[in-house]
Amino acid sequence: MIYKSMISKRIILFVLLSCFLSVSFSQENAISNAIKKNKITFSDTKSESAVADLLNNNLDTIESKNQKHILELFLNNLSIGVSYGISEFQGDIKEDGFINTNNTNNLYNFRISKQINKVFSISSEILFGDLNGSKKSESYLISEDKSVVVYDPYDLYEDLGEEFSADFLEFDLITSINLESLIKYYYPEYSDKNQFDFYYNIGFGITSFKSIKRNSESGTYIYGYGYKDLEGEYESPKDFSDQPKAGVVCYGYSASYLANPTMKWKVIFLTRLVDTDFLDASLMSDNYDKFRNISLGLDYTF
Repeated sequence: MIYKSMISKRIILFVLLSCFLSVSFSQENAISNAIKKNKITFSDTKSESAVADLLNNNLDTIESKNQKHILELFLNNLSIGVSYGISEFQGDIKEDGFINTNNTNNLYNFRISKQINKVFSISSEILFGDLNGSKKSESYLISEDKSVVVYDPYDLYEDLGEEFSADFLEFDLITSINLESLIKYYYPEYSDKNQFDFYYNIGFGITSFKSIKRNSESGTYIYGYGYKDLEGEYESPKDFSDQPKAGVVCYGYSASYLANPTMKWKVIFLTRLVDTDFLDASLMSDNYDKFRNISLGLDYTF
């Protein structure tokens, strides 16, 4: 009896100990699983953050490279230039002769050019300066064109010749064709080893101007175009926004000399056909006036 009682106590103690150990192991497993889960979550969060940072860095790098690439494409073969030269008026009021000083004045040119390929380049230009010309009274008398007469709306002409002066501001878009590169394109055997290039230029633009003319002998007023004549202020110019505008077609030749890889000297000889007959403040037989510019400039290439 006593033996059976001891066995029963041992069995009960074993069961209790087993239960206790089972609970303990369960708690440890739960704690371990929770820790592992937390570690995994923390690790996943850290990984996601790292991936996000990596992606952002890559995107920033790609964007920076794209911006740099676009800037390089824009600056590649881009040049800026400035020129100074003379304008030679070739309209109605002018003296005969090539580059007659009575028909010439000063002008300035600023431009931004982009070489598209070896043959073509395009430039955006600002041209401004002055025009002038004169014509003797005898020039009208011996003219074979009976329609060429002095434009004198206010009856102020003194029959002793007239002269005009004008100033203008012009914006142009010009395409330049490298003639040597064009020849080499069709005739590969052509040798182009010098530092010179020759171009044919053609383009269009718009000009804003004002012009006034006077009697040659006395210098008194005859007529002004782009002035406040209608308001009774005969020699007062209109505001820039109210000054007359006209379309321009320009064409001609230019030559350049490559002084070094970034600097280029340039000679320009262009004719400008203006869609107005009032550059010289006169309305005569033609429906347009024209002038040409001869200038020397310097271009810097990026």
